[in-house]
Amino acid sequence: MNCPSCGKEMQKGEVQSGDLFTNLFKYGEHALWVPQEESGKMLPKSGVPINVIGEGYYCKDCGKIVGIFEERGADFWQ
Repeated sequence: MNCPSCGKEMQKGEVQSGDLFTNLFKYGEHALWVPQEESGKMLPKSGVPINVIGEGYYCKDCGKIVGIFEERGADFWQ
């Protein structure tokens, strides 16, 4: 993947969010994508739950990281 900021080739890896327990067992934590108009709000009105571990790319040239995360299923909130 090429860096969206500088255009150079990025190194493939993994982005891990959450705590050590979450990363070891892939359980318990969640992340949420929210639309720009909801960004920064304590309780956003809308959003998409996503997995806490995803495909990641790192640009050694400009220090940017890009993550690709899977959406969690609709049963996440149940």
